[in-house]
Amino acid sequence: MRVTGQQRGRLWVRLVLIAAFLAVTAYVVGVKPVFIWTEVACPAGHVERAVTIQDGIYWCVPPGGSTGLDLENRPMGGRQRWIGLYLANLQVRLFEYDNGSYRWLARDVAPPP
Repeated sequence: MRVTGQQRGRLWVRLVLIAAFLAVTAYVVGVKPVFIWTEVACPAGHVERAVTIQDGIYWCVPPGGSTGLDLENRPMGGRQRWIGLYLANLQVRLFEYDNGSYRWLARDVAPPP
């Protein structure tokens, strides 16, 4: 079976129409991908020590260790990794990942700024 020039032209027209339809639909529903990477680092010379088994939250321990350290006022650090996909105009969250926890489809959710 041979593909003629006319059939090839129709195929390209279909592909262009499908791509245009997807682009317009994405614009209308307000597709909004979100990538947030933040970090609160320890002061210079301090060492990170995990607070819990959950990644992303840690104490900042001075070079001499934590003996005699005021536990109430010692510095803390943290990392946040947040990835999500929202349909902003419909207020729908398709998925969201935040430091190890997943959240899936939900309605009436405003996307983050």
